[in-house]
Amino acid sequence: MVCVAFCQHYNLSYKVLALSAGLHSRNRHFTITPTTEKIFKKLKLWNEKDEQQHGYFKSIQILAEDGTVDLDFNNSINLGRPMAWVVDEKFLNNKLDKLLEKEDHYLNTINILKNDHEGVKVEDDTNTIYEANFMLITENLKIDNQAILGKQQRVRNYGQFALVGDLISEKCHSNVAIQWFIKEGILALLPKKKPHAYSVIYSCNKDFDVLNLTPGVDLLPKSLMNKQIGQIESFNNLSSYKLIEKWRPSICHNSIVWLGSAAYSFHPLAGQGLNFAIKNIDRFFEHFSNQKNYKDSFAKQVFLKSLNKSVTNDAKRLIGLINLIKNYFGISDKGCKISHKFFLKLINKSSFLKKSAIKAAS
Repeated sequence: MVCVAFCQHYNLSYKVLALSAGLHSRNRHFTITPTTEKIFKKLKLWNEKDEQQHGYFKSIQILAEDGTVDLDFNNSINLGRPMAWVVDEKFLNNKLDKLLEKEDHYLNTINILKNDHEGVKVEDDTNTIYEANFMLITENLKIDNQAILGKQQRVRNYGQFALVGDLISEKCHSNVAIQWFIKEGILALLPKKKPHAYSVIYSCNKDFDVLNLTPGVDLLPKSLMNKQIGQIESFNNLSSYKLIEKWRPSICHNSIVWLGSAAYSFHPLAGQGLNFAIKNIDRFFEHFSNQKNYKDSFAKQVFLKSLNKSVTNDAKRLIGLINLIKNYFGISDKGCKISHKFFLKLINKSSFLKKSAIKAAS
């Protein structure tokens, strides 16, 4: 749906071929970085009035199990603005749904008849045929003719489940995001609009398929959390899902381009999945909005090759960083933990390293 917003912004012709009407919303919150915020403003999907509805944080604290601060990232780049906004997925979906008020074409199946350097030709379940210079795939479609799609998406199971929900705490959050790396998994608390409200993301090594059997709050490491946020007054609106990493060796094949979750899906610990997708969609449209001749197949393929290289390299770096962080904070050897703590102290004292990390994540 973000691609629709880009097409409308640049006055490009398009046709939506979606599997179903509307967008499915789970009880999730996204972190919106300053770069993504700027893109949303350009697309008129964000304004100052909207900001009154969102939570935000100006610093992130990574805590040890005893409650001490291992790392403290303050927003030293732009003191007047949040490091990131905490935005309800339902809010974004409602914004994007409005773009499709005049779109009523939804289908059950799709058949790709042609995909070459010149363009694509597809047929829907009513035998209607569409031709275009590009086909952008933003959700995982089941298409029988795999030969026309090129290399397939790869999948790796993290062996973890994510538990998300809304938490009310005794203490005020003061617009500080908190993250723990513990034996059971990774716990993040993102401050919402109300001063005692958090969005919880708990990536754990156990199956949360017990939501109907166990009180939600008992699934959390309560004693650990109580030291930092006081008593947990409520934890509700729960949902869980299996954590799977997905990536494509190439996001382009002739005139088909995969974007968003159809290209990559990351572990939520970095909070970069949505921002990564939006940045790459912006890259694509920014280039082709300036082209006078979309039918120049040579120029098109040169750009797609460059785009593919940039996106896949960025994805490899992000996946590598996620795995490095998970493994680093998962160290259990006592001797390693001592050197681990010493290294964290060095990072925490280096304003340069922390500024670099904040800039990379923004």
